[in-house]
Amino acid sequence: MIEGENAYHLLLAVPGVLKEETIVQLTDEGYLQVQIDLKKELEPCDWKGRKWIRHEFFYSDFKQTYVLPDEMDCETITASVGRGIL
Repeated sequence: MIEGENAYHLLLAVPGVLKEETIVQLTDEGYLQVQIDLKKELEPCDWKGRKWIRHEFFYSDFKQTYVLPDEMDCETITASVGRGIL
């Protein structure tokens, strides 16, 4: 977390994560919560008429809660994902 002149910035490395897989929310207690649910699955395809003998998939989740500074204006919180950084 970085304190800027007029804002705080929280940077998380999230390589390969899409915006749709990311949930950023403010809890009722006033904490910032970041959740990522990954479900990656390689679709079987016909590869030169050969049969699949192994099919790989990957499931992972991440959930982190951050305590915000008391002076934080929770109405102005924004989030963006780009180039593997949330």
